[in-house]
Amino acid sequence: AKQIIGLDEITDSRTIWRCLTAEFTGSLLLVLIGCGSITGWADKDYAPSVVHIALTFGFIIATLVQ
Repeated sequence: AKQIIGLDEITDSRTIWRCLTAEFTGSLLLVLIGCGSITGWADKDYAPSVVHIALTFGFIIATLVQ
């Protein structure tokens, strides 16, 4: 019954921690880099365009998928 439900994948300690670490790292990078692209760092008058923000989120998702 465990194999049908898929509990073996969850109860294996190494597998679950590897998956959780990958999920945490991916979410962390997406939020840090994605939200970092929205802020104007050097110049207070600089406002990033929608294209700039969209490309940043697109590139970070493409990188994380690899």
